[in-house]
Amino acid sequence: MIKFGTDGWRDIIADRFTFDRVYLVARAIGSYLKDKTGDWEKGIFIGYDTRFLADDFARVAAQGLRDEGVAVKISPEFIPTPTTAFCVKHFHLAGAIMITASHNPPRYCGIKFIPSYAGPAFPEITKEIENKISKLEGKVEFSWRNAEKDFPTLNPFSQYKEHLISLIDKEALKNAKLKLVLDPSFGAGISIFPQIFDSMTEELSVINNYRDPYFGGTLPDPSPVRLQKLAKLVVDKKAHLGLSLDGDGDRFGVVDEEGNVFNTNEMLSIIAYHLLKNKRERGEIVRTVATTHLLDRIAQDFGVELKETPVGFKYIAREMLEKRVLLGGEESGGLSLGRHIPEKDGLLASLLAAEVYAYEKKPLKAVLEEIWEKYGVLISRRWDLPFPPEERRRIVEMLAQEPPSEVAGREVREVKRVDGLKVVLEDGAWFLIRLSGTEPLVRVYVEASSPTELEELANFARRHLSLASIK
Repeated sequence: MIKFGTDGWRDIIADRFTFDRVYLVARAIGSYLKDKTGDWEKGIFIGYDTRFLADDFARVAAQGLRDEGVAVKISPEFIPTPTTAFCVKHFHLAGAIMITASHNPPRYCGIKFIPSYAGPAFPEITKEIENKISKLEGKVEFSWRNAEKDFPTLNPFSQYKEHLISLIDKEALKNAKLKLVLDPSFGAGISIFPQIFDSMTEELSVINNYRDPYFGGTLPDPSPVRLQKLAKLVVDKKAHLGLSLDGDGDRFGVVDEEGNVFNTNEMLSIIAYHLLKNKRERGEIVRTVATTHLLDRIAQDFGVELKETPVGFKYIAREMLEKRVLLGGEESGGLSLGRHIPEKDGLLASLLAAEVYAYEKKPLKAVLEEIWEKYGVLISRRWDLPFPPEERRRIVEMLAQEPPSEVAGREVREVKRVDGLKVVLEDGAWFLIRLSGTEPLVRVYVEASSPTELEELANFARRHLSLASIK
């Protein structure tokens, strides 16, 4: 059965991700729109990334929607997920389908459904679509012989670019005469990523900016480990920043002029601090349960509210639709602004990182150290621990148990079950244990004031919560 995970349906190409199944899912989405929404006649937009057969899968999805009676337009080229989401909002469409598996390995592809509010589909929506899939299975067939080749196209790049630049201080970036190195990771940002920065930089270098479905032999994920090569290049070229995207452009990575590589928790803190201090913007800050509490300290200092949600940008999106949000972010690489769309956007995050430098005129590491000086050092890390599928029930039961009142010599201040088990200690350190929504993994998140304390809490989580046997 086709199941939607944390952000869409993903599976292995030519195994379970096939033309027949993509057609089936598209028919189900079309049927859902006709039954559940009043705006389905506004039509659907389809975007796709640089993965194997992604453009063909997009045309198959378009055929499925058309056969369901839903008007469809398709991107004429590779397009980032946030650009696809923006297209829904800007052109007042009923929604969009994005053919992508984001940062997953090259053998995967996937489908994201973006409803009319231009953000990730909420669980109740994907549940309805799954029900539609079940009802349609075995009753609809797809044949290449009968497939149409041409569909109306729509390219929102110019409108998206104009909108993004309106969200930042364009003159500050121009005056800073920035030298940047961009890395779209062979993904969907290969065309538009350089376009956005081209008119606002002194010198622009771009690497990995052609289609490679193998993503250079690595995961299309701007993780600190993968960014080491970009860091060396930034130093060698004497650039101010290195900016990277993932495969579909919704996640981001940042390197400063000294070659320092930043994780998302650090960049969320730097950008939030910049928006509040330098631009004097205000609004709620929204983060997931797995994201840094440094945001809490910054929010408290500037007198703005902070909201904690379960893991998954769809929960941040819901808050963005209901409240006046300044910034929403998650530790796995997602960020957006309330003035933008309720979808994570790596291109916007990259622009904001450049804007921070334009205002501060110093390495981003110096900005982070200023934040640590004011609010205390908090460092974070995540461990992904595989487990046999038959162990899942035991782990769920284990997470339901009450943790001890003391951990590593420190009193437990709070226990949260927003998503998994989160234990907050008296000194502000914390750990979170939760099951992945898409893979047989237990994720252990830890945040503390020193590497030593980080390891102590990680060891405690593995040992005392029965994870030691999981390799």
